Amino acid sequence: MKYTKVIKFFSIMLILLTSLGVSTLAVNAQEPTDFDQGAENITIAEMLDTRSSRRYSLYRGNWGLWSRDSVNFNHSNGRVNSSNAYQEWGWIFPNYIEARGITRVATSASSHTWRASKYVSAGIPTPWGHVGVYGKIVVDHLRVNGNGTGTWW
Repeated sequence: MKYTKVIKFFSIMLILLTSLGVSTLAVNAQEPTDFDQGAENITIAEMLDTRSSRRYSLYRGNWGLWSRDSVNFNHSNGRVNSSNAYQEWGWIFPNYIEARGITRVATSASSHTWRASKYVSAGIPTPWGHVGVYGKIVVDHLRVNGNGTGTWW
């Protein structure tokens, strides 16, 4: 029974892809018969390009209060070429979290360092704002490296 559903799903996907103009799902469906055939339009820079995109994320919390700080970065040849970051967060009453932003604090050829700040508390929402029983500012640092790895502290 479950195999029938899987086959139906892939049949529908194949019909949709075919209607969109995708004729095959294989990545290397047609390889040139001769080594040099089809290679005249590729430059040396394109052949040497080993750029890779990665995402490094730090998740803190549980189902009632959580935050995720993520850094997207491109790296090649041991260098970080570019990076950008964003924050996600959520809470269930009486917990409360407020993202205060994520900023890049250091940049070198081999790494980019980011600082993420959040205000975490528990309290009561009122028409005039959140009244916290306690609160704490949490600061995390994330570093992404040119070899595709990341660390946090």
